[in-house]
Amino acid sequence: EESKELLKKINNWGFKINKNTILVDNFSDLENLIENKIAARDNMNYSIDGLVVKVNSIQDQIDLGSTAKDPRWATAYKLPSIKKTTILNNIKISLGRTGVATPYAELEEVDLDGVKIKSASLHNIDYIDLKDIRVGDEVVVERAGDVIPQIIEVSKSNKRGADSKKFRMPENCPVCDSKLFKKPDEPFTKCLNSECDDQIKRSLEHFSSKNCVEIEGLGEGIINILFENELVNSITDLYSLEYNELIKLEGFQDKSVNNLLDSINKSKNVSPEKLLHGLGIPHIGSEISELLLLNFKNINNIFDSSEENILEIDGIGPKIYESLKDWIQVEKNISLLNKSFILPKNIQGQLSSDEVKFGIRPEDIHVSNSPDFDWESKAFVVEKLGSSTFVYLENEGEPIVVECAGDSSIKSGDVIKVKFDLSKSHLFNNENTNILA
Repeated sequence: EESKELLKKINNWGFKINKNTILVDNFSDLENLIENKIAARDNMNYSIDGLVVKVNSIQDQIDLGSTAKDPRWATAYKLPSIKKTTILNNIKISLGRTGVATPYAELEEVDLDGVKIKSASLHNIDYIDLKDIRVGDEVVVERAGDVIPQIIEVSKSNKRGADSKKFRMPENCPVCDSKLFKKPDEPFTKCLNSECDDQIKRSLEHFSSKNCVEIEGLGEGIINILFENELVNSITDLYSLEYNELIKLEGFQDKSVNNLLDSINKSKNVSPEKLLHGLGIPHIGSEISELLLLNFKNINNIFDSSEENILEIDGIGPKIYESLKDWIQVEKNISLLNKSFILPKNIQGQLSSDEVKFGIRPEDIHVSNSPDFDWESKAFVVEKLGSSTFVYLENEGEPIVVECAGDSSIKSGDVIKVKFDLSKSHLFNNENTNILA
């Protein structure tokens, strides 16, 4: 049986098939067929970015078989991207979560394969210089991979005026006005101010994305609203949001507020590799995060490990080690890992129910969410693992997690109260013991 005949049967049974399927008898005819498809693609009533060429005989398909990923009897041919010319009206700068300042073009609107294009990436200053792209130029635009608009060159018919000038990157960040910095051997220009508003916003978007801790409903628009209303300025601020604050904001209703808060609370239980990815450490993507956690079991172990131990992992190079080392040397990043929204199992690994740390026994520390409880400390967040309750304490600036006795009504994520018998441990006294909040 043949694929072409099978398609006819399927069509007769009432299923829709692609009427543009063509059978060729000679392999040499393929080149002309592809050229004809390229010429005719603008006249089709739907967009195409390629063709699939396959063997017609089903028996031949069976005989040829497949590799681990692809059939040997079929292949995809990618058509050249559609290109259009338009005018570059301005070059502006956008800032990413790692501080990279990326130039982009504002264009006169052009229709590119059914998509209205008003802006396009310019990658970096080296790319602009190489192509000699200037404001006012007529430029050629395409969608890279038929997805992302980019300028590939200045049009051959472009005519420049006497006032045409080469583009220069600004000396200061357009968001926070800090000095921009570029290493001679790197194409990227960076804002080194980690408190830059746009960097923080992009970091929040990354942290809450599906591939990281996955906070549903927390996209760019909501983050901008929270930022503008000074409700969030860091990852930890997300876990301090309250219903009474959110319900006052324009566009927020009871259901949307509760859904957002529920999603934030659920994110506390995210897997360690997703959390590590969400921290936004340069070069530490999802695959590297999984690889690191597979070898070191928990996040603390990664940052406590030597250069030798990290580099002996297949797939981990010096650039990744340097990135980890640079990140953990920043004070606010150390503080981020110590904050109580990150559950013990994500930072230190799963704790056993009978574990006692630093000579403190569970019965020496008592917690409660009762208003009548006689408490000695500030509020904090706990994790409940089965019948055990784990609390965050700080001893002379060093955070530890200890098991304690708590009442049965306490749940993971509760903000509760704590008191402990300081006489039972030489590590604690009234002056140096605090609760992480």
